[in-house]
Amino acid sequence: MYENGIEKGIRYTAKGKNKESFTLRNFSKSSLKDGSKPQWTLQINKYPSLKDKVELKFE
Repeated sequence: MYENGIEKGIRYTAKGKNKESFTLRNFSKSSLKDGSKPQWTLQINKYPSLKDKVELKFE
């Protein structure tokens, strides 16, 4: 959740030994297709086979 532009919520970050980086959080600025906010977002920040970061959003 964001309040006045400040992130408020739970965030877990994991880093692998090959410089992979993942973030799991329970807040998001964007909405799902139905207009609701996702309950959790898994953000893949760095992974060898990806060019850009990827976000998976869960209801």
